[in-house]
Amino acid sequence: MKQRHTHLSVIRAFTLIELLVVVTLLVLCACVLLPALARTRPNVRTAQCVNNLKQWSTAMQLYANNSSDSPPRDGMSATGIYPGSGIDGTPNDSNAWFNLLPQLIGDNTLQSYYNSGGADPKLILPFPGGKGQVWQCPGAYMSDADAAQVAGGGVNGFFSYEINLDLKKQDASVNTAYPLMPKLTSFQKPAATVFLFDDAFNPRTEIVNGSSQFN
Repeated sequence: MKQRHTHLSVIRAFTLIELLVVVTLLVLCACVLLPALARTRPNVRTAQCVNNLKQWSTAMQLYANNSSDSPPRDGMSATGIYPGSGIDGTPNDSNAWFNLLPQLIGDNTLQSYYNSGGADPKLILPFPGGKGQVWQCPGAYMSDADAAQVAGGGVNGFFSYEINLDLKKQDASVNTAYPLMPKLTSFQKPAATVFLFDDAFNPRTEIVNGSSQFN
């Protein structure tokens, strides 16, 4: 009579010592890698910010190429304020960069965001972590309390990038009449001229002048 042999599979588990060794190694790896990752994050944000600026500057060049070599206006009114009273200088300004350039980089105009409807500007307008990420530097941040300090609660927009307001100057003291702009070829040192820049965004943590409410 043949004998039947039963083969039992042996399940090997971690011993307590082995588990402690694995956990210790993971902790050591985390201690080594996390500081390095933390140092990398600002570099990644900087690269993203520079890429956003590059997209806007490319759009500006494309626009100028099709507009007699003239860039768009900076969004200020004929009297040099935003939001303006009188000849434009509002989110609906048809001569402003924020309504002439976005479609050239595949985004919506500020006007379309502004008129989309909604009570909270942070939800309908380009805002960090929300809509229109190409409009914002990845390092830009504003809490609800910070946003409340922006003029009008931010109803006219939250700008992380700005066009140089002096581009429209006819000479050192006189601006070109609205809505005209000087030709790009009129700048004597275009390589040394700032066209677009990452501005002070948060009215509470980035105070650089006496009008921080206009961020």
